[in-house]
Amino acid sequence: MGESKAKKRRHSKVLKGAKGCIYCAELRPAEQVDHMPPRAMFRISQRPKGLEFPSCAVCNQGTSRLDVVATFMARTFPGIDGQSDEREWDQVMREVSRIAPGLAKEMIMPRQEMHDMILQEGIFDPNLAVFRANGPILGAHMQAFAAKVGFALRYEDVGYPVPDNGGVQVRWFTSGEIMAETIPESLYESVGPINNLRQGKITSEGVFDYGWGNFTSRPDVRLYYAKVRDAFSIAAFVADDRSKLPFPSTQLATFAPGELSEPLQDRIYDV
Repeated sequence: MGESKAKKRRHSKVLKGAKGCIYCAELRPAEQVDHMPPRAMFRISQRPKGLEFPSCAVCNQGTSRLDVVATFMARTFPGIDGQSDEREWDQVMREVSRIAPGLAKEMIMPRQEMHDMILQEGIFDPNLAVFRANGPILGAHMQAFAAKVGFALRYEDVGYPVPDNGGVQVRWFTSGEIMAETIPESLYESVGPINNLRQGKITSEGVFDYGWGNFTSRPDVRLYYAKVRDAFSIAAFVADDRSKLPFPSTQLATFAPGELSEPLQDRIYDV
């Protein structure tokens, strides 16, 4: 069977087995297949099959902007490697400028400030560049992308979407936090074996690694973890009842089903 026919059959199976969209608690019927993580995160789009989810057109198209910014972040570390990477980087940057105008300006750091920050970390690589990752535009997109990962992995884990009265709380960690090893050990302790997508010789290992388990501090809450290259990591706490989420909404960005396609805002920065 050709790859296109196999893909069509696989997508048909995903939609046939769905009662509705996983991102809006089945409010709308599933009409499209969403890939989480998106294909663009993989060099020359060599994404293994798997983690494909039933989505309505509103949620699928509405969350595509999140995929673009997350892909941009994924490509920032470890950086560009070769001409094919350069071409893909240029395409990603054009898309970022289109869907998130102002993001590049928000992230740019004055050269001297950047130099001083690198030295403070004890790094002496003149080719290394750093950028701001605490602005509201980036925060809004990355919080929502992290929630999208939570909604998707929840469905993969238990086979049904987060219900209408459920919710997802998220925290995303930058490459700097990963390198500094400041991610709480309790997160790693809560997730089981780390998984990867595999299709023949193609794997997501090192590009998208993920796992889940009961949150050690609150066993009634499920924790979903993903690491994208060495660029960022995600922790998503999911409960079928939003009142049981473990943190105040002022501490971690909180999302209800259906909110990913709504206008974005940084849910911590704006508080």
